[in-house]
Amino acid sequence: MSSSDLPAWWQKGMRRRKNGRIEWRFYVSTPTGRKQVSAYGKGITELKSERDRVEELYKLAPKQRVTLGDILARYIANKWKDQSIDRRKICEMQSRFERLVPNELKRQTVATLCADWSIIGDLFSDLAEERPNSYVVQRTFDEMKRAFKYARARGWCKVSPMVYLERPKYRQTKKRKPFTVEQVLDLLLKSSGRDRVMIAFLVMTAVRTWSELSGLRVRDLNLLRKTVNLTTFVRRTEKGCPTEKPPIPGKPKGKNEAAEREIPLIDPLITMLEDYITSARLRADDYLFPNKIGGLLRAGNWSRDVWKPLVKSVGRPDGVPYELRHTANSLLAELGVGAEQRAAICGHSEDVNKLIYTHMSLEVHRAAMNKLGLLFPDLTALSNRGKQVEGSGGAA
Repeated sequence: MSSSDLPAWWQKGMRRRKNGRIEWRFYVSTPTGRKQVSAYGKGITELKSERDRVEELYKLAPKQRVTLGDILARYIANKWKDQSIDRRKICEMQSRFERLVPNELKRQTVATLCADWSIIGDLFSDLAEERPNSYVVQRTFDEMKRAFKYARARGWCKVSPMVYLERPKYRQTKKRKPFTVEQVLDLLLKSSGRDRVMIAFLVMTAVRTWSELSGLRVRDLNLLRKTVNLTTFVRRTEKGCPTEKPPIPGKPKGKNEAAEREIPLIDPLITMLEDYITSARLRADDYLFPNKIGGLLRAGNWSRDVWKPLVKSVGRPDGVPYELRHTANSLLAELGVGAEQRAAICGHSEDVNKLIYTHMSLEVHRAAMNKLGLLFPDLTALSNRGKQVEGSGGAA
């Protein structure tokens, strides 16, 4: 490509240098006025790509013409460029914007939304009422807040309307129902081999079902020290296939900062693990619970082939593997283990442990009410005593 192939206004802005590099100065419109930008390169093609990149950056500069749909589209496109982000999460975020944010709102300009931020507030209020499980609404709120932060950094808006809004509160509709000790024993008796050890491992360590359990390798076990070290975590790709989560600078390896931890192992589980590793002939670098070809175990296949027939046979057809984690936490709570210690074992905060993971059985509640009964005397004795007083008063 030669300079003659470019428009006249492009050629006018070019300036050549002695060392062969070309400098081109041009102006772009921003909310604060015109801004001069310089592009450097060895050829006209490089300068053209640089100009396209800069114009794309400032294309939405006049804030009165920027709509909410433009901001969301640009925000998602910027996420796709970041190779460190899980592609599946970007697809889910894009789907939430398409499903939950109406087109009428997307056509609103940023100037209108900043002047009347209650428009977005009404949307999330309606979504929280329509959807009892507002976890999806929360995620949409957080992502839209980040999208406006992204817009502010590029000068498309001066103030984010999301700063005046309150984040929708999470309301859990389907509460997890932990398994009883009898049901867990029944599951262990009716399963065998790898599946039996997996169920026992989930109950006796309280690890997360797939993101932590499936990525464990034999070398992560320290049977002499009686611990398991969680350092490898698994995520799903766009097609739902499991893959090890790559390390991302500045972000935790697991779900949160507390996910990477060391959990003690109890003696019954150690015995099962030793027999299982020996019989399966697993090596140090092998996955602890692999699939048939030695790779990562896929959640859907194991749930369909193994888990669902098991829970149906013990009378819990609605049970999911994640409820074994709740079972472990609830049993620890009934045994008197504090919330702070349980949170450290499970790998989350103390508030989350108290709010979501603690389920007390009817026997625990009955024992608590019996303690309350010790404060009151026998009502039968009081009743007989009242009759005696009433009888003596009548005789007088």
